[in-house]
Amino acid sequence: MTKQLAIGFPVYNGAKYIARALDSILSQDFDDFDIIICDNASTDDTQEICLTYAERDSRIRYVRNPENLGAGRNYDKCFHETDSKYFKWQAHDDELEPGFLSRAIAALEADDGAVLWASAITVIDSEGNAIRQVSDPLEGVDSDTPAHRYRAMLRPHSCTTFFGVFRRSALGRTQLHGMFYGSDKVMLTEVALTGKVIYDPQPFFRNRDHDDAYSNRLEDKKMGKRDQALAWLDTRNSDKRVYSYGIMLKRYSGMIGKHVPKFSDRIGCYYYFLRLWLLRPRLIMQLGADFVWWLAPAALESMRNFEKKYIKFRKPKKHF
Repeated sequence: MTKQLAIGFPVYNGAKYIARALDSILSQDFDDFDIIICDNASTDDTQEICLTYAERDSRIRYVRNPENLGAGRNYDKCFHETDSKYFKWQAHDDELEPGFLSRAIAALEADDGAVLWASAITVIDSEGNAIRQVSDPLEGVDSDTPAHRYRAMLRPHSCTTFFGVFRRSALGRTQLHGMFYGSDKVMLTEVALTGKVIYDPQPFFRNRDHDDAYSNRLEDKKMGKRDQALAWLDTRNSDKRVYSYGIMLKRYSGMIGKHVPKFSDRIGCYYYFLRLWLLRPRLIMQLGADFVWWLAPAALESMRNFEKKYIKFRKPKKHF
């Protein structure tokens, strides 16, 4: 029988913290859920830990990928492996406060127009000690006006709403995670266009900040930060150029026509798209850089074709 909530648990080499994350879920006062763990070909003890939990609790299903797909593809796989009214992603190193799930489901059940519930967070260290509390400035996400919700999500925020509870029907209408830099914020913006977001100012989510966290590892590599993020999202990105800002331009503008039927609401969304995202000097430069990189391979190929033709034309005749 399908549970009311499915929790997608993407993980790669998460042996150090995964037991704590699972315990925080299994100890919730809401229990009508199942957990799908998608292991991205971990090389540590993640598999053994997960199988132990799966044997102990029938709500846990463990799936191991034959190879590392990248985090973005693995996150999307978690969604496609489940079928439920509500869906939530859970990072292996984060934890839920007691009451997280019951509070989320109750809020979504009480408002058919709401598509996502999320809360403020408590940042914790590697040992689970509280460091600080963070609350996103998401003013307008609960508005009935799509343009107000769109504006709220375009403004700077931490994107921790990504780990809230989604209405599956709304999330399924989006393009999900995406394999480009900034794809989490783009997805959250698209979700907000499909309906209201309920943001609880009380911290029911514990986000772990530690040395092995993905965001901290980015600074320690020789690769550029954006290139690292792209390879982390999709292992196929490691040997190709991804035009992230061009993709974002297409997605941010395209989602308006897809999810906003009323003309006046569309005008409002396009206004905020231009004001808050597109017409910024830094963004224009980044789009320009992507455009130049996009042109470069085409120019190189044209030059090679010309060279082949020229060499063929000048090729000396053989003498027998």
